[in-house]
Amino acid sequence: MFLRFFSFAFYLIPLSISAQLSSSQPSQWKGDKILYHSNETGSYEIYEIDREGNDKRQITNTGKGNFWARWSHDGTKLAFYSYKDGNAEIYTMNADGTDLKRLTHHEASDYYADWSPDGSKIVFYSKRDEHSEVYVMNADGSDLTNLTNNPASDQDPRWSPDGERILFQTNRDGNWEIYSMKPDGSDLRNLTNDAGNDEIATWSEDGRYITFYSNRTGRNEIYILNLSGGDLRQVTNSEGNNLLSVFSPDAQELAYTSYQTGNGEIIVIDPNTGESRQITKGKKIEK
Repeated sequence: MFLRFFSFAFYLIPLSISAQLSSSQPSQWKGDKILYHSNETGSYEIYEIDREGNDKRQITNTGKGNFWARWSHDGTKLAFYSYKDGNAEIYTMNADGTDLKRLTHHEASDYYADWSPDGSKIVFYSKRDEHSEVYVMNADGSDLTNLTNNPASDQDPRWSPDGERILFQTNRDGNWEIYSMKPDGSDLRNLTNDAGNDEIATWSEDGRYITFYSNRTGRNEIYILNLSGGDLRQVTNSEGNNLLSVFSPDAQELAYTSYQTGNGEIIVIDPNTGESRQITKGKKIEK
């Protein structure tokens, strides 16, 4: 039975017996490497792998759950969230896993960090207001600012490559929609505006496109939206739910998670031809 995911930060952690199956979920594609987190060893850890499924490297090994790593623009640092110290907090480390630093210290949970292109700031979302809000802080954890400040849930932010906009998802219209805003929280724009739930958007490297997943057809599928013309393209059309897509640097391929086989596996697809390949191979986790 396919595991149901919920639109909270916890929603990517299995909540039923399906937790015995591993799940790998991509968070960024930079150069020839794809960052992802996987529970193939029992706890979620951060890995990188190349676009063909080779040169796999485990970066974290805390046994506590580490998620959604993002490289800084120069590739020297990673920002991510971790349950290392109990609740979810934002951390940074060198790209090789050294020099771990905790940036947030709050009894509520903080999730889904991303760097500004100049590396000076980190955007994330937090439950410290009893619902999800998008925050920004300096890269050392100082000068925290609430950008959304809305009674709805606002979460899953991603900074644009040119630094001018921040993507996030919100349910302020009743269902999940993809919005963007300026880095000071102004000039909100609803980019998707559909009756279905549109979630977890990321930018192409040139900033011309976003990719996200949506259940607008009745199951979760991957989409690409052209921001200049508004053209929307459905990329996947298969059983098993398809989630969490990221662009290759040239925007000619996508990596995403598919549950067609039971496990959550990372698939790389050419959205123009539909040709795809599986680059991870999970396993049943022994309890």
